[in-house]
Amino acid sequence: MDDTLKFALTIAAGIFGWLIVHLFTMTRDRANKIRDLRTKYLIEAFQKLEKNSNRKEIDKKEFEAVMADIQLFGTSQEAELAKEFISEFSGNKGASLNPLIHLLRENLRKELRLAPAKSNMAYLRLYSAKNTTGESES
Repeated sequence: MDDTLKFALTIAAGIFGWLIVHLFTMTRDRANKIRDLRTKYLIEAFQKLEKNSNRKEIDKKEFEAVMADIQLFGTSQEAELAKEFISEFSGNKGASLNPLIHLLRENLRKELRLAPAKSNMAYLRLYSAKNTTGESES
């Protein structure tokens, strides 16, 4: 084999190897970006659901957006629980968020490689005391 052919094959192998590595890197980077975006939205959804759970008044627009985000970014099981919540809430003017919140917490902990939570969620709600004029105290 002459030196020119050896050189050409070496260059071709190098270019081919670089293309394969580049394609794998692009695929990995895209998957990581999607995972990061999904995780970010679901963490925010979890926090907003928890914030609006067991409250007398909720932020309706925020709550609507959270349900849409879960149906867009969530797993099929999360999206199905969101849909069930929406149906039940619409029909009964109330529904439990616990199954959805628990599933989001479980899945996010897996995604973030955290140990599974061994206890159920507890909600802390502090309400201001009313003074004699009916205004809340600071």
